[in-house]
Amino acid sequence: MAFTTVAPWAIGDATKKDWFDVLLANDQYQLVEHGTDGTHGIITPTSVNGALVSPAGGSLWAQVPTASFTAAPVNTYQLTMLTDMTATIKAGMSLKYSIGGVTYYGQVSVIAAGLLTVRGAPLRGSVTALYYGGGTLHQLHILIPGLYEDASNTALISTDLKSNLPWNFKTSYAVYFSMYSKTHDSGTHGQASVRINGVELCTLAGGLTIAADATIYGSQIYINTAAYDINPGELIEVTAVKAGNGDASDLTCELIIIEP
Repeated sequence: MAFTTVAPWAIGDATKKDWFDVLLANDQYQLVEHGTDGTHGIITPTSVNGALVSPAGGSLWAQVPTASFTAAPVNTYQLTMLTDMTATIKAGMSLKYSIGGVTYYGQVSVIAAGLLTVRGAPLRGSVTALYYGGGTLHQLHILIPGLYEDASNTALISTDLKSNLPWNFKTSYAVYFSMYSKTHDSGTHGQASVRINGVELCTLAGGLTIAADATIYGSQIYINTAAYDINPGELIEVTAVKAGNGDASDLTCELIIIEP
């Protein structure tokens, strides 16, 4: 509805009436994007062939019915899918899953008719609830030019870039990172990793091993869930471990962070 000069209020100035119409239209738009309780998201439940339920309750996370997947994971990074959801779940989408009463976050690596491959928090127990597509995905691109592995270093952003990288969003979760070195160590392979607030993000000692030139190495499910949350003001750092001749150069780190 729009305001008129008669009802519900008398607004004699036509220009003022136009202003109120714009405000009302904007308010209606906000109602579409928020639930009546103020939470963000459309609240009408939907379904696709009976396999998808949500978004509901003001959440943008779409829930996968428990009948559509096997709770016990195949391994720490794969779930058996009992319903083909490849039409709605896509590679790169955010994931949220409950294990032992704890909520974890990850990302879709690969989705097939009968198998979901996850990267992020490892699947170390039966998955009692599974959601996808919610929150906001952030991708950070960090370049360390020149020699970066000439010495072991836990703070390349600080020492090599003469800078820092604080997180300025709400509490979020670093679910994946990758490393790419234009030139790797000509001797024994070096390593690189990420630290969140001074704590190692990777569960592999020293981080990811860089074994070839111009090759992407990803963290997959080697994510330390005791350290993958990042709070406002906390610093992100890139690390390197010298193992050979120390001549690896031009490192690129890509970091994926989910803001729920």
